[in-house]
Amino acid sequence: LTDMFLILLVLSLLSYRLYKDAQKQTYIAWHDPLTKLKNRNFLLNELKELSEKDQKYAIVLLDISHFKEINDTVSYEYGDQVLIEISQHIKAQADKFAFSCARVGADEFAILINQEDFHLEFFVKKLLSDLNSALHSMDRSGRMSISMGIATYKESGDSNEHLLKKSNLVLNNADFALNIAKKSHTEQVVYFSKEIEIEHRKKHKLSEELELLISIKEQKQLFMVFQPIVSRHTNKMGCEALIRWQHPLYGFINPEYLISIAEESGLAKDLGKWIMKEVYHAFTVDWSEFNDQVEVAINLSDSLFDEELPMLVTEIFGGNPNYLDSIVLEITETMTLDEVERSSNIINELEKIGVRLALDDFGTGWSSLYNLNHLRFNKLKIDKSFIQNLNCEKNQTFFVSAIVNLSHQLGIKVVAEGVEDVTQLKSLIELGVDEFQGYYFSKPVSKQEFTHFCKHYFDEGPLAANMIK
Repeated sequence: LTDMFLILLVLSLLSYRLYKDAQKQTYIAWHDPLTKLKNRNFLLNELKELSEKDQKYAIVLLDISHFKEINDTVSYEYGDQVLIEISQHIKAQADKFAFSCARVGADEFAILINQEDFHLEFFVKKLLSDLNSALHSMDRSGRMSISMGIATYKESGDSNEHLLKKSNLVLNNADFALNIAKKSHTEQVVYFSKEIEIEHRKKHKLSEELELLISIKEQKQLFMVFQPIVSRHTNKMGCEALIRWQHPLYGFINPEYLISIAEESGLAKDLGKWIMKEVYHAFTVDWSEFNDQVEVAINLSDSLFDEELPMLVTEIFGGNPNYLDSIVLEITETMTLDEVERSSNIINELEKIGVRLALDDFGTGWSSLYNLNHLRFNKLKIDKSFIQNLNCEKNQTFFVSAIVNLSHQLGIKVVAEGVEDVTQLKSLIELGVDEFQGYYFSKPVSKQEFTHFCKHYFDEGPLAANMIK
């Protein structure tokens, strides 16, 4: 009898242990280990069940903007505390209405709204206010903020297979709206709409056309223009290479919009190669009689600024003839903010092959001086916002003077963007600026028009007298 009791006891203990292990495995399968919220798997399963019932619901996706920056500059432990506290606030708001919430990414969360006739907008405003207050208490600098993307699903009466696809589409739509909110400087909350869907389809269509255009030689939609950059000291002429797209249906495509299409569709590198090859062709063909007197500034997209850049530039410009010392690659400070050591290595490799670097839009971000102190640049381009009010706001003069003096002490040439009249030009010359770019000299022109501009400039001499009369 005793033996039987012991056997039953052992079996009971084993059963209990198996039961607890199964509970633990189930918990791990459906929960995030850090925040203890449900995870992405749970959310997807919930969406599947709601879709099978063909029930109306909404998905609210949340993201902490600039979280990686805080994570890297403070500590990962601090970053974990931010995530834990934010998750607690999200759960507290969701629990009031018995909504499911989950951590679906590194700093991304989701709330599933499954009530009919629910006042979604009021809930979102209250949630946003609560989360922003929590972030502010943890980050007094105000760098972190909340972005939200929201999409809804309504009864459709479609087949189960189609409903499952539609539930995935709703999640994708919420994610798409979230991405728009993250990029916006004014909207923290974006609701997915028909207009956004139309815009999404337009971008998709344009990305397909762009991929085709940069792969064929005979096309006239994509082309380059060049805006002269005039120097006060040398008999050289500079210019900035700028891409243009004249679309047969949509007309002129804004260059920033074009670059965003290339970045989002993974075409930025191919587009960058296309631009560089067009510049090389201009050197060898259109400007052959004075190409040793011309230098071209080329803007780099985020995707181009990586460890492969030195090899790519050498491949295109390092042949025969070699124009590596005739190009200046322009990068913005946002491209160097997150990984200064990596950026420094790339810049060093470019320096070894004789390629110069310019820091573009200087003064528009909080990290300008940090980048200037930790990275080596040959040129610095003062953002046009500092030039526009140069002659009517005294502080602007002090800013420009300080930038010029600091740059010259570091051995860096200074370029002023957005020069539009002779008064600005004279003030910039007095302040010691080295090079000038703007509509006062010329708008962006074709390579043939730039050829004529160069011939006139070289005939008249550096910073021709008639330009400052």
